[in-house]
Amino acid sequence: VCVCNSTYCDTIERPTPLPLGHYHWYSTSNSTPGFSHTTGTFINASIDNTTDVFFKINASAQFQEILGFGASFTDTSGILINSLPEEAQDKFIESYFGLTGIEYNLCRLPIGGTDYSPRVYTLDDVVDDEDLQYFSLTEEDLNLKIPYIKKAMSVSERGIRLMACTWMAPGWMKDNNNNYRGYVRTKHYHTWAKYHIRFLEEYQKQGINIWALSGGNEVMLTFVLPIALNSLNCTLVTAPIQRYWFKEHLSPLLAASNFSDVKLIVLDDMRLFAPYWMRHFAEDTEAYKIIDGIGLHWYFDKYIPPSVLTYLHQNFPEKLIMYTETSINGGFGPKAVDLGSWVRAEAYIYSIIETLTHWTQSYMDWNLAVNLEGGPTLGMAVEGAIIVNSTGEEFYKQPIFYAMGHFSKFMPPGARRIQVVSNQNISLEEYINPTKLSKYADLEEFGNENHLEASPTNPPIPPYVPKLLTVSIATLNPDGSYSVVVYNSKNETQHVRIEEPNLGSIVVDVEAHSINTFVYWL
Repeated sequence: VCVCNSTYCDTIERPTPLPLGHYHWYSTSNSTPGFSHTTGTFINASIDNTTDVFFKINASAQFQEILGFGASFTDTSGILINSLPEEAQDKFIESYFGLTGIEYNLCRLPIGGTDYSPRVYTLDDVVDDEDLQYFSLTEEDLNLKIPYIKKAMSVSERGIRLMACTWMAPGWMKDNNNNYRGYVRTKHYHTWAKYHIRFLEEYQKQGINIWALSGGNEVMLTFVLPIALNSLNCTLVTAPIQRYWFKEHLSPLLAASNFSDVKLIVLDDMRLFAPYWMRHFAEDTEAYKIIDGIGLHWYFDKYIPPSVLTYLHQNFPEKLIMYTETSINGGFGPKAVDLGSWVRAEAYIYSIIETLTHWTQSYMDWNLAVNLEGGPTLGMAVEGAIIVNSTGEEFYKQPIFYAMGHFSKFMPPGARRIQVVSNQNISLEEYINPTKLSKYADLEEFGNENHLEASPTNPPIPPYVPKLLTVSIATLNPDGSYSVVVYNSKNETQHVRIEEPNLGSIVVDVEAHSINTFVYWL
């Protein structure tokens, strides 16, 4: 890990343009934390099929545009940033958002409380306040979220887009009268939509504009894991309910407000549910027209192949595909936080390459920070890219931080994925428990499916362990540069050749268990 405090924190500059035929090489590995940087020169070299791992860049074949990378401004993150001395706070914000940091530009913002809050709350807990007279931002908004969003905005050159999302409706709106599970009563649908508009208004008054709204966090998860997640503060929603609420309530209010340009993102849950969700919206032309994309979480990716993302792109090509939450909890051992764990970083690397290769346009971590115990939390403790040690007045950049940074720093918003051809016979489609896509594309009711019950031997969130391979992904960036990421998860150094038809080849030895980014200009 990198230890940061009031006087020191490592930095990473943007790649500066190099003369034709030269490249930057940034590397992070199990044995070399941080960003190691050197430069090199393209050479003319013939491939040795017996020893070389070969990648050929084909910029004429271009795919999806990258929206960006980031994490969430949770209450927990705010509590921990606030616990640091001001100079260390500045280094924390710069590390994520500044020119000498990894330059996150796309972040999630909870509307009210989450399981990573100091208490269970919404923005209007006054019973039967149908007119929302008592709706207001809370001390968490004013002290734990807004100040750090503003600090991030002040140091960011790329700008920050915020996607806002509710975890729970006020208990008085729900059929079970509490914050756990439960549906919003139909008589409160319009008030629930007004609740979201009020949030947009109150944040705008604070100088913060929201880029997108989702229909709620993990609205299907407790259908699948009802025992393990009975304590999750959430709101149950099905695709037909969300479609009706978007079409008849939220979208008309947005259109009549000053927020008609705010994007609507459906689902915000596992890709396991994505075909079912999008198919229901597509059945209603008007409802389909008002949505802008789908939000996905990585937690059950083990159970359904990434071809589901290609399915989404092929069948709903005009809609965004966004990964909006990732975190490591059950399945990676007894410790929520494992300082210096490269295995956990590799899970992120593999997932990011896999999902971007299958048309995803963004990738977001969960909390910006957790403490040494993986909290504070009202629920399950998780790993973090940055761990704050409040007692020591310092924070630790985990390998996950650098794993995210290889993409967020070097694949800026507006970058476009380009083709990489390999001489390896590899696939990112194989899974321990593969599930047929058609089963979920045709699914009518998840209530008729067998639940994935949690138990000590079947943790609620299965581990995401990468296979042993060497794989690459590349982008053409808005400034004319090219970024090529090469990930080697094997136990041996790999002799790698990257062919750029206009320049020659990059020929390097790539360390075992490492991620490497090459940046060059034509």
